[in-house]
Amino acid sequence: HDAGFNFIRGSHYPHDPAFLDACDRLGLAFWSEIPFWGIGGFTKEETGAKWNPSAYPSRPEDQAEFEANVIRQLQEMIRIHRNHPSVVLWSIGNEFGYSTPELMPKVKAFVDRLKAVVHAEDPTRPCGQGIGFGNWPQLNDSTEVIGLNGGNSDRRFTVESPVVSMQSEYGSG
Repeated sequence: HDAGFNFIRGSHYPHDPAFLDACDRLGLAFWSEIPFWGIGGFTKEETGAKWNPSAYPSRPEDQAEFEANVIRQLQEMIRIHRNHPSVVLWSIGNEFGYSTPELMPKVKAFVDRLKAVVHAEDPTRPCGQGIGFGNWPQLNDSTEVIGLNGGNSDRRFTVESPVVSMQSEYGSG
């Protein structure tokens, strides 16, 4: 509390139970999050380096295994941490809108499945997501809470959002 905060977003992966024990003891609210990222990196083009990520795997042969792994991680995180009173939200990932446009229907369907997993494992806590610099309207109503990262601290978004929104990262934009 001397540091001036009472909320921690545990991005972008599940934290050790000892960390949550400390949050419980100190009375800190905790956002628990799984990794959700397919590929990342840069590609060279004539104009130089270009960031070329895809949160959802672009190769069809990788998608089923990726989804099974993410679901398993989500279930494990919830089962390990569900008895910690500091956990106020289960986050299904960060910035998965950074996927190629043709993959967005698959991303949306998978995000909806992850939300169902959250509520099957723990119907008492909301499901959230972190969204990045892009605004992906097709994902905005996929969870009960949206964490606004970087450039998404736009007041219009927080007023017009169909769900609860909060600033989950700042200073990066």
